[in-house]
Amino acid sequence: MIKRVKIILKKITSFLREKGIIITFIKIFDYLIFKKAEKKKKKVVPILIFKDDITVVTNSNGIDLIVGKNFITNNCGFHSAVKNLEKWHDSTQAEFRFKREGDSLIVKERWWNLPLKCNWVFTLKKRSVIWKVTLIVENHIVIEEIKSGLIINNIYDSLILDKKRLDLPWDNFQWQEMFKIKRKTPLTISIKDSLLNFPDLKFKIIDSLYLSKTIVQNTDDHLNGRLLQAIMEGEVEYRPGEYRLFELEISIIKK
Repeated sequence: MIKRVKIILKKITSFLREKGIIITFIKIFDYLIFKKAEKKKKKVVPILIFKDDITVVTNSNGIDLIVGKNFITNNCGFHSAVKNLEKWHDSTQAEFRFKREGDSLIVKERWWNLPLKCNWVFTLKKRSVIWKVTLIVENHIVIEEIKSGLIINNIYDSLILDKKRLDLPWDNFQWQEMFKIKRKTPLTISIKDSLLNFPDLKFKIIDSLYLSKTIVQNTDDHLNGRLLQAIMEGEVEYRPGEYRLFELEISIIKK
């Protein structure tokens, strides 16, 4: 406890020296809001939208996708992450606010340690989830990479790309990038065992602010899933304002 207090005091002193009293006060205030939100996370009442057997629903760290009785997502489910000064900041570290507007599920997230907010809008269209991601920048910031995607159940064991089926290994329970597709070609992730009642998923980048790629990645045994992500690479200086980062489509394909 004493060690933790010393670390916090050291950070405050550093902010005072480098940023001044006003920025330091803002950061402390944001941090207190973040910690308060952390305590409330387990008490959040789920908010959902659904169409037929497809449900998009809030959880304590993000958003889940459910088809029938099957959880397609694992852990936090849908997520975003930004890389600033060689450090990744994931949406699980942010404060969330959820609400439903008509047929849409709105998610507002804020990183307490970055001048950034992110808005997600989910809608359901026939057999697809449409996910729009908007970045709100409050102060100048340089971002090296931005990702948006979902962690899916690790029973998905194959990838269909350009009509070819490719195996997805699950060997070492370590972070492992398996495929990076350098174009907006949709990819389908599947399960070879037809007895398992899980649908195929088609992941498609409809639009992106800058040139984007699709990544398929294994996570560690803590997250215990596969990552389907859209990524924009390259250092970009963002000025205050709103930026429409991604519009993604996750289609549910019955076998």
